Amino acid sequence: MFFALLWTAPLLAAEADYLRALEQEAVGEPVVESPAASVSAPSFFDMPVDDVELDPGLSKEEFEARLKSDFYGSYVFYSRLSAAARARVYADYQNSPDGGIEVVRDAIIRHAAD
Repeated sequence: MFFALLWTAPLLAAEADYLRALEQEAVGEPVVESPAASVSAPSFFDMPVDDVELDPGLSKEEFEARLKSDFYGSYVFYSRLSAAARARVYADYQNSPDGGIEVVRDAIIRHAAD
């Protein structure tokens, strides 16, 4: 029983920190992070999707580099496509009036069976 308490205490503390941060955010107070919350995660998890977009008109090399750096999950699926399917995804991106990650994601899904 004693060991169970020792094991769950850090979990309860982390949960309390999380709830406190949510409450502070809800009332507009600055959120004070605990040391556990300051552990860094890979940068692609930290990026808000609404703030990052895939601009139109990129060269194929720029397109692939941006896909890899800013939309890593999509890049993983893209990189597993055949060379012909990747070329079709890039062509769909180029032919789209605004570019955009949604066009690319739809094309990746559409060409995955090619």
